[in-house]
Amino acid sequence: MEVPDYYKVLGIPHDAPPEEIKRAYKEKALKYHPDVYDGEFSVEIFQLINMAYHTLIDPALRRQYDLKLKFPEYFANKKKQYKYRNAADARYYSRVDHKPQAAPKHYARNIRRLNNFMLYSIMALLGFGIVMGAIDMIRTSDFTMLLASIVCMIIIISGVRIIKRSHYHKTKF
Repeated sequence: MEVPDYYKVLGIPHDAPPEEIKRAYKEKALKYHPDVYDGEFSVEIFQLINMAYHTLIDPALRRQYDLKLKFPEYFANKKKQYKYRNAADARYYSRVDHKPQAAPKHYARNIRRLNNFMLYSIMALLGFGIVMGAIDMIRTSDFTMLLASIVCMIIIISGVRIIKRSHYHKTKF
C-alpha cells in the first residue's frame, strides 16, 4: 500500500514549521469542507486533508511518517515482522489474530481450593459455636445457641453433599 504524500496534500515543503502546517490546513479545510465543496469525493478529500494535518502537526507521528516516506519497503511488510517478534513485546499482543488465554492455568483447581477453604472455615466457626453453646448450656441451661449452631452445621454439610453429588453426576456422563 502506497503512503500518500501529506506534504503535497497540504501544499507545503517537507521542512515546514507547525505554524505553516496549521495555516495550510486552514486554507485547505475552508476550501474543501464538504459543506462548501460540491465535488464528488468531498468527504474523502476532507478526511485526507484532516489526516495530513493531524499526522504532520504531531512531532512523533511526523517522524514516523517521514520514515515511511523515506523507506516504504521496510514498512510495507510490517504485519509479517510482528509474527516472529518476542512474545514479551507489547506490539505482539496488539495483533488481530492474538487470542489471550480464557482463564489462567489451574484456575479451576484454585477455585476449588478456595471453596473448600471457605467451607472448612465456616464449619470450624460453627464447631466453635457448638462448643461455646455446650458450655453456655451447662452454665445457663439454654439450648438456643447450641441448637442454632447444630442446625446450621447440618444444613451446610447436607448442602455440600447435594452439590458434590450433582457435580459428580454432571461430569460423569
